[in-house]
Amino acid sequence: MKKRRLLALALGIALIVGITACSNSDGDDLSGDSDSEVVKIGLSPYPQIEVVSAIFESAYQELGYETEIVEGDIGFIYLGVSQGDIDVNPDGWLPVLHGNYIERYGDKLDVGEKIYEEVSMGITVPAYMEDINTIEDLKNNADLFENRIVGIEPSAGIMLTARETLEAYDMEDELEILESSTPAMLAEVDTAIRAEEPIAFLGWRPHVMFSEYDIKILEDDKGIWSADDVLSITNPDLKERLPEAYEFAQKFKITVEDIENIMAEAKESGMTNSEVAKKWFEENREVLDEMLD
Repeated sequence: MKKRRLLALALGIALIVGITACSNSDGDDLSGDSDSEVVKIGLSPYPQIEVVSAIFESAYQELGYETEIVEGDIGFIYLGVSQGDIDVNPDGWLPVLHGNYIERYGDKLDVGEKIYEEVSMGITVPAYMEDINTIEDLKNNADLFENRIVGIEPSAGIMLTARETLEAYDMEDELEILESSTPAMLAEVDTAIRAEEPIAFLGWRPHVMFSEYDIKILEDDKGIWSADDVLSITNPDLKERLPEAYEFAQKFKITVEDIENIMAEAKESGMTNSEVAKKWFEENREVLDEMLD
């Protein structure tokens, strides 16, 4: 690791926590004893979290921390943060999507600041289905969709909200939510759209599906799918144990458009989301430094 390349970001974060940033004639690491500390970052199986987790990982490594990526579904990630087995989940969708997890674990979680804002999500159909614009339209034409909405992993917050939607619109007899995986759902969406066939599925931003396909989220007259913000969720002990890691989780910001651009570049280049996210990190050092100072 070359200290000269890392100095700007390290100084910016050091200033946040009140550390005096100055040159060290002995050449000591600016982050003190943090080299021996490990920051565990939660990674659930969704493309947008691959991007944000990779940026967190890059920042923590350059601050002198070791990092460990802990993978699992979103329920596992929240449990891990509440028990201290995971330090940071940079993908807390609130107040709607992950609200049940916040209620379940209470003060065992530290709900932090917004990473990006007002992400849209909901039951989605191709734009060529011109007569289907609301959830009520979907209910009244359930047979057109073979009485199903294609979903993702069963523990995902969006799946819980989708089930609430069926109940709220009294359409549990007309439609069912199919449990699947995100890649399987996207494969089915791709097949249906190429053939211009009807399909209802769960869509959310940030995601490349909105740049790849002409699709629309159905209007929700009952307000179940209100827009969430994405916040950092940390274990309460992190603030005192690793204050620089905690402060980065509080201060980091990115836009939905930046995340979608990173994912689109990854798909076009054949690189992974994580690889392009780390490249984005390298190319945006001045922006990050200004943000964190």
